[in-house]
Amino acid sequence: MGFSPDSRYLFYESGDSVGLVEPQEGSRMLLPLPGRLVGAAFLENSRTAAFAARQGQHVNLQLVSPFLAGISSETFSGGDLFVGVVQGQLLLGIDGRLLRVDVEEM
Repeated sequence: MGFSPDSRYLFYESGDSVGLVEPQEGSRMLLPLPGRLVGAAFLENSRTAAFAARQGQHVNLQLVSPFLAGISSETFSGGDLFVGVVQGQLLLGIDGRLLRVDVEEM
């Protein structure tokens, strides 16, 4: 469970999904995940969220615009995982490799 940097959204793991809540509006959504939630990050304005799920030796990264639509989903092979935002850049670290994920926000 955690919050977006601006505290606008609350996220939590719910079985095979991640739940998003916008308390001010009372909105809720469930995003199906292929595995267990192992990482989450929000870009600084909270318009884009990244959720990473692990299933076996595969990690699935899903980018979503909360309460709007999914943007992208990619699956990677790997064990160790880092998902975070550093200076406005979404970073994905897998097994010692660091990838920058460019997201063009609408």
